[in-house]
Amino acid sequence: MKSELNKKEFARKDYLEMFKDISTATATRDLKKEIEEKLWTKSGENRTTHSNMI
Repeated sequence: MKSELNKKEFARKDYLEMFKDISTATATRDLKKEIEEKLWTKSGENRTTHSNMI
């Protein structure tokens, strides 16, 4: 898991692969909250959205 978080960019799909027991909705909320808290930045829109490490 740690190596996945060290990637410079990842998608919700990657997050779901790391945390197999959460729903798509939970993954979306988690990533949105982390972006709002400025832990990650967002690039792309809709299906091409990725989160980027700051």
